[in-house]
Amino acid sequence: MNRTFEGVSHQNPFSRDVLIIDENLTTTFLKPDRSQALKNHSPDGFNWGYAGSGPAQLALAILLEVTDDESTALRYYQEFKFQVIAAISSQETNWTMKESKIVEWLDTQRINAVVEEIIENMDATEIQTVRTTPKDDLVAFHNDWGRAIRNKYLWRDETLVRATGKEHADDAGMVVIQRVWERLQAGKKM
Repeated sequence: MNRTFEGVSHQNPFSRDVLIIDENLTTTFLKPDRSQALKNHSPDGFNWGYAGSGPAQLALAILLEVTDDESTALRYYQEFKFQVIAAISSQETNWTMKESKIVEWLDTQRINAVVEEIIENMDATEIQTVRTTPKDDLVAFHNDWGRAIRNKYLWRDETLVRATGKEHADDAGMVVIQRVWERLQAGKKM
């Protein structure tokens, strides 16, 4: 996870490359071929700085390279395009992005998706119960609700456990409960 992605513009604004530089400073080109086989947004390759087809291809290619998982890359690449790739100035001739920051972004998306699903499946009484529970008392939900969260989400997905910053699903379950509580305190249902 020590790789760096570097975008390089050439004199032609439609000629852009993305390099992958590993911890030994070995450089390779990120090629669009593998991502195009999944979804061909841009036969011309990569671009950045707006939310079009070239940035979509780049977002998919980067997430595919980082995760080596087609379903994860396909699930999150559009948000990655909007939130990260489109935010890179189209005027920048060079930019860098650390793989660790990409993984951090993905972890946040994974947790947010679980929190969103949990809140969408809560009825009004459950929402009110969680919302009115003081934060220090959330541990009361650990056995029943926490078990359901662990069984449905955490035992089958080590990356989600890692995304919480915890090593064990029991501890990760409490993080998810706290995130649901925080969202409800903010009055958001995502």
